[in-house]
Amino acid sequence: MHGIETIIQKILSDARAEAAEVAAAAQGEAQGITAAAEKAAQAKANDIIERAKADMPEVRRRRESVAELEARKAQLAIKQELLFEAFDKARTTLLEMDGENYTKLLCRLAAEAAPNGFGEIILSAKDREAYGKEVVKGTNKLFAAAGVEGKMTLSDQTREVAGGLVVKQGQIETNCLIDTLLRLGKEELSSQIAGTLF
Repeated sequence: MHGIETIIQKILSDARAEAAEVAAAAQGEAQGITAAAEKAAQAKANDIIERAKADMPEVRRRRESVAELEARKAQLAIKQELLFEAFDKARTTLLEMDGENYTKLLCRLAAEAAPNGFGEIILSAKDREAYGKEVVKGTNKLFAAAGVEGKMTLSDQTREVAGGLVVKQGQIETNCLIDTLLRLGKEELSSQIAGTLF
């Protein structure tokens, strides 16, 4: 029996030695894999850091560009607000002009709207009663001074408008209402302001 025990002890001893070798090899392989993974992770981290450093100027440039755009937008909003306020004040000033200056304004508007010297002048009921005859007379005088025969007449029609006039020549009407003229001027100036900023 002693021989069997010796064989069993030998087998066990060989198995333990082989298990130790396999464990040592596995541990060595695991350490190699771990070291390779750590090296790859460090390389990737370094790559990310380098790319971030390289991208920083572009990120900074983009942020500055966005900030500049926002500043221009704010500047445009302020200018447009000031523009709207100015046009509101201009409207009030035009509508509250004294009779003589308002009549002169209406005469100029009518003359510009009908350069050939003929047509009907349509006013609001209030302006027709207060200034109608003077506007027709003044407009025809402007034409005479320019060497054009003035044949402007006062229309029986009226419009419900704040101020200004409409010149009717046959089927064609030229809108010279104060609100329309101010709106067109406001749109043109808004476009110019936007063009200078962008």
